[in-house]
Amino acid sequence: MITTGNEKKGKEKLSLTSQRAVARLALYRRMLLHAKDDGQHTMYSHELADLIGVHSPQVRRDLMEVGYLGHPRHGYEIAGLISRLDAYFGMDQGIRMVLVGVGNLGRAILNYFVGKQSHISMEAVFDTDPTKFDRTIGGCHCYPLDQLYAIVSGKGVHIGVITVPAVQAQSVADLLVKAGVNGLVNLAPARLRVPPSVFVEDMDVTLAIEKVAYFSKMFSGDRGGK
Repeated sequence: MITTGNEKKGKEKLSLTSQRAVARLALYRRMLLHAKDDGQHTMYSHELADLIGVHSPQVRRDLMEVGYLGHPRHGYEIAGLISRLDAYFGMDQGIRMVLVGVGNLGRAILNYFVGKQSHISMEAVFDTDPTKFDRTIGGCHCYPLDQLYAIVSGKGVHIGVITVPAVQAQSVADLLVKAGVNGLVNLAPARLRVPPSVFVEDMDVTLAIEKVAYFSKMFSGDRGGK
């Protein structure tokens, strides 16, 4: 995420290190859920570390930050740790979000989330295509984009997913922020300028593929492109 000079001071707490720690905690939770589904009740830090490729001291430091300590003999109690992580991420209260841009990518995201993630609720979707208005798409009602502020403001929705073309991304972000959204998942191939109080997670599939392609070539020893 790119910030301007005025935004840097307001985002000191959102350092790359802290973002990575939050990402690890989310991954711990996912691994713990899998273990719980498999009937496991406890897990040692080194087991959790092996699952995501870090060292056990890192796991212990991360979990101490959320106020959860393991037992030297039995490790971490899985159900209790999941409950603590749910509270940390606010999942115990539910995550409410909206999506803007009901193209192929937007539909794919709706199909993934709606009715399948109990703690995540897609409240509404928005588009500029009149043929999509007042239709149920992917299990959600689709509204005209010009109704976004009236529908979202004051509803406790804090996350917006942007799946529009690059030229529309900034104006959509501005509208979401005006409506009270302070967390954006940006899947548009564009960098957004937002206030210091808004967090943006950029997810560019093309850049990810190019990154993987580079390291794939490096590991294969074919750096010359032959």
